[in-house]
Amino acid sequence: MLDFNLSAPTIVLICSCLLLGLYISIVGLRHYRTVARHYRRLPSATDEDASTAVKASVIVYTHNDAATIVDYIDSLMSQKGVDFEVIVVDDASSDYTANILDGLKEKYPALHTTFVPGDSHSLSRRKLSLTLGMKAAKNEVVVTTAACCKIQSDRWLHNIVRHFEHSDTEVVLGYSHVDKMSQKGLSRWYRSFDSLSTSALWLGYALLHSPYRGDGLNLAFRRRCFFEQNGYARTIYLHHGDDDLFINQFATGSNTRVEIAADSQLTIDWGESEARLWLDRKELYTFTARYLKTKAFTDRRLCQIAQWLMIATGATAIVTTLPNIVPTLAIALILIAVWGYQICLYRRTARALGGIRLWWSVPLFMLMQPLVDIVYRAIFRRRKSVNFTWRRN
Repeated sequence: MLDFNLSAPTIVLICSCLLLGLYISIVGLRHYRTVARHYRRLPSATDEDASTAVKASVIVYTHNDAATIVDYIDSLMSQKGVDFEVIVVDDASSDYTANILDGLKEKYPALHTTFVPGDSHSLSRRKLSLTLGMKAAKNEVVVTTAACCKIQSDRWLHNIVRHFEHSDTEVVLGYSHVDKMSQKGLSRWYRSFDSLSTSALWLGYALLHSPYRGDGLNLAFRRRCFFEQNGYARTIYLHHGDDDLFINQFATGSNTRVEIAADSQLTIDWGESEARLWLDRKELYTFTARYLKTKAFTDRRLCQIAQWLMIATGATAIVTTLPNIVPTLAIALILIAVWGYQICLYRRTARALGGIRLWWSVPLFMLMQPLVDIVYRAIFRRRKSVNFTWRRN
């Protein structure tokens, strides 16, 4: 039945659904759009930018990486276009990592090592490791990463460090992601979506000149900033926060740059432990997020609420006007347009950030995400004491 003489309440509902869809598309998804657009506009590598005068100290955290440390160090030491030293901090590895590093030092004079004793408790071992690396570093620019990463290009370090040629640059936010081939099981689709949406949020806001966190596996800053902030003194009581809480202290829109070129990204292969480590990382950031000063989380919640309100107003318009199908057609067109845009934008962002390029599940996952997060927060709340240094891991 077609009746174009709609009542005022029906028109209000349809217009509300349309306005909510516009808000989601224009405001709620702008961080996705910003990341995808920035990636598309990145210039291609040329011989002109093959070297930089900036010297860097790369601080590498390692723990029981004997199986991969040789390949990792070989890849790291083969970086081109930058003068750098490498400081590997061994966090009390129980395998042969220390012995392998001793052998590698003979091969690479620019490689230095130190270690964290196994009996160091009631503190953040990663923060202690990085602090030792900072004190040993000789160059003004430091890059923090870990031996669990895979370096995909011999231009990675150059691309990160070259931003410091500008004197106003104090922080460069790089990006790392899980190797898609290591993700197994049916839930890998949602894990990939959740990880990518989280990354798109903080990267997008950094590109919008509102940085609030970084990725400790691919992060660079001036060494003096570390000591000006008294290192990790403000969060010494927490096991985590070396990447997000620390960066949140001094990163601004004017002193921060973002580097997400394909050959600047690092991949992580967690193998069979991927699902468990994803959950550990989610718990980590769920806990530290409460301490971050940013409007990004509020904006995301408003977008999530708008998505559910769009569904609710659309459903109300349809149910209250049956058997008239005009409102149904109008609402269907709005939903198809909004969801289609979500899918296209997500796939462009996934291409930029090395995620799984999903299709129909994107709108579903966007609706599910706030509900799933509520469940996880309830689970994590029972274990919140493990985030404090007075509780041994």
